[in-house]
Amino acid sequence: MNKILILTLLLFSVTKSFSQDAFTAIENKNYDQLSELLKSPKNINIRGKNDMTPLLKAVGQNDLKAVKMLVEAGADLSLVPKSNWTPLMVACQSGSTEMAAYLIEKGADINAKDEHNWNPIIIASRNGQAATVALLLTKGVDVNCKAADKSTPLLIASYKGHNDVIKLLLEKGADPNPVNRDSETALFLAAKQGRAEIVKLLLQHHADKTFINKDGVSICNAAKSNGYKEICDLL
Repeated sequence: MNKILILTLLLFSVTKSFSQDAFTAIENKNYDQLSELLKSPKNINIRGKNDMTPLLKAVGQNDLKAVKMLVEAGADLSLVPKSNWTPLMVACQSGSTEMAAYLIEKGADINAKDEHNWNPIIIASRNGQAATVALLLTKGVDVNCKAADKSTPLLIASYKGHNDVIKLLLEKGADPNPVNRDSETALFLAAKQGRAEIVKLLLQHHADKTFINKDGVSICNAAKSNGYKEICDLL
């Protein structure tokens, strides 16, 4: 057999073995095994199932110790799986603020986007992770950034009903009146879902209560059509 082919097959075998062993060590929180593997990493950024990397696996398990070991060994913070989510995005979903802070400190892109134009602050806002949202805002993230459907962090938090995130975003200067692709504002979304406390909060920050969507539906009518007549008294 050709020597080059033999060497290639041997390298592939070693790399595949490292990948499998690394994922197993991370899954089992076997730090001794992981430490041994990292002494001679053939390819620390190897892809596993669904394009998963060892670093993404560790972040997904909220295992900061393993993450630090991998990053110090040279794991790439920008590699993404099929979802196009970076390790920082995964941390923002779970609300691991300490994890997110560490990744940012090590150079993670705070403005990275997936195919829906979701970035870390949109993901954190969607999942109600107020502490992580606060962290991202201290790093200069645009509080009014938009996803592909024109939703801002405030719009998404209003849709999901995350009061703490909404309050934080408004205090940090979020525009209360952007309109998403479905012709809805944050106040429109909160009202039609009967979220009285969010409605009050948005009104305190000058949300437009006279807004009418593209179908001619007012905020009050949107609330009433879903059985929330009491919301109209707040408008």
